[in-house]
Amino acid sequence: MAVRFTTTIELDVEVHGNVDFPVSPRGWDPGDPGGCEIEAVLVKTGTGQVDILPWLSAAQLAELEEQLQVCAEEQAEDAYNAAAEARYDAKKEGD
Repeated sequence: MAVRFTTTIELDVEVHGNVDFPVSPRGWDPGDPGGCEIEAVLVKTGTGQVDILPWLSAAQLAELEEQLQVCAEEQAEDAYNAAAEARYDAKKEGD
């Protein structure tokens, strides 16, 4: 017997892509929205990984692009803060 229905299933995926930050020499450029390009959406299976990118809808891709952009911005901000903290600690040690 086959039953057809639609359901929402949450999957853990690994998203690979590139993020272009809207940056100008003086900081964030509000006129440049940046960009995001997803290269692969990998789902882990028992034998490896499967790229499901070709089967995602436009709405699903848009949601993943937004999530990738937010995660990349958070990582960049964390790296910037860590570098600033290291510079401050180094300066403090030198005094």
